Amino acid sequence: MKYLFTEHDQAMMKYSKLSKKRENETKARIEANEDLYVYRKKFHQTTMNYYSCMNNLQYKRKTVLLEPLLGCLHSQIMHYKTGQEGLSNNLEDFLTNISVSVQSVHSELTEEQQKSQQKMDELIGSSTYFYTPDPTPDMQMRPRAIDTDIKQKAGYLFVRCKQGFSTRWERRYFFTQGGNLMSQPREQFAGALVMDLDKCNIQRADCDDRRYVFQITASNK
Repeated sequence: MKYLFTEHDQAMMKYSKLSKKRENETKARIEANEDLYVYRKKFHQTTMNYYSCMNNLQYKRKTVLLEPLLGCLHSQIMHYKTGQEGLSNNLEDFLTNISVSVQSVHSELTEEQQKSQQKMDELIGSSTYFYTPDPTPDMQMRPRAIDTDIKQKAGYLFVRCKQGFSTRWERRYFFTQGGNLMSQPREQFAGALVMDLDKCNIQRADCDDRRYVFQITASNK
């Protein structure tokens, strides 16, 4: 998983470093586009499979203790069948409740597996639009529509930082929470407030060494 994450990062870096001055070099764009498509698709599908396996494991943990207990109690009942009159009706009700609970967990697991498989099939069916960062001239496809209904965004951005007399691009993880822009450093569990987006202006910016650049500035109001 870590190796796949590294490959995805390298493909992302290669694509993001395409210069706007060399926009007509279609071959370089196509190559970077295809690399990012392949590794983004592989990383996303591996993540979905990992999530599905962990989800299945979580459901199985619920039954790992109940099923042996249920089997043990049933075997005890069969073993002492001749003295069954000594067993109370409460124990029978208890066993019935456990059986119902186990069946319910199995039903939930089956339903969750079907939902996960259906979602992965949808992603695979629309993989071109999900994993291609930008259609190149050789691809006969329309640009992907922007989903404006999403209330929360999260992901990595490259931030331009000053370093002496030069500048460099630093990769950071950001997410929105309410009207705030938050940042979460590596190996930390909580995010820190960056700025209030409701009091900022967001606009596109031109940059020779990066694509799809935007700038966030504080409002004068």
